[in-house]
Amino acid sequence: MPGPIQRWRGPVAVATALLVAVAAGVVVLRDGTPDRRVVAYFSRAVGVYPGSDVRVLGVRVGEVLTVTPQGRSVKVTMSYDPGIDVPAEAQALIVPPSVVSDRYVQLTPAYAGGARLTDGAEIPLERTAAPMEIDDVYQALDDFNRTLGPEGANRDGALSDLVATGRANLEGNGQNLHDTLDGLSRALTTLSDGRQDLFGSVANLQRFTTALARSDRRCAPSTGNSPTSPNSWPANATSWPPRCATSPPRWPTSPLSSSRTGPR
Repeated sequence: MPGPIQRWRGPVAVATALLVAVAAGVVVLRDGTPDRRVVAYFSRAVGVYPGSDVRVLGVRVGEVLTVTPQGRSVKVTMSYDPGIDVPAEAQALIVPPSVVSDRYVQLTPAYAGGARLTDGAEIPLERTAAPMEIDDVYQALDDFNRTLGPEGANRDGALSDLVATGRANLEGNGQNLHDTLDGLSRALTTLSDGRQDLFGSVANLQRFTTALARSDRRCAPSTGNSPTSPNSWPANATSWPPRCATSPPRWPTSPLSSSRTGPR
């Protein structure tokens, strides 16, 4: 008669086989949808190595596979999650989170519709960017100093003459310069405090000139069309140029004398 262990040996073996089959199926399904690849070309890729993150909106979606120098550019091959859509015209940016940490590649912008980046697509040098290095800053400062130095703008002493002239003009005028700047500051403050009144005055002036222009069009004859003979005047005109029509003055009335039309 089989013992308890022998009775459970068969079901345990079947369950183990089922678990192995399920795990194998998961692996097969995963292998059936491999990561997508994209190749980007950068002018430089300092701080980017195989295994560096590939991100979209700051979220890790893949990693850098290879970094290969090619002439005056660097070829960076990356893989990312096939469930993440990337725009066909996406850009690749190398982002430094801080000064000393490793950098990552950001695919931007995030997908919002339209054509998608295909598997194995390439992002050209025109759509990639790398951060400026500290050596670039030093080089820019050095170029600036050389431009102003004896081999540049100061070749004939023009820059030295400019500095000497400025020193001569400013020497002993510190207080005057201070007073001038202080007065300018006060004037600007006054204008700022009264800006509402100033704008109101300008608006009123604009209304006044508009009213004058309208009155002038009603009263003055047209330029170049003034009749020279009474026979060519308008039928109802007794003189030329015609006078502006004016309405008689209206005098205020009181309850005691409502028929009074003017002063006695």
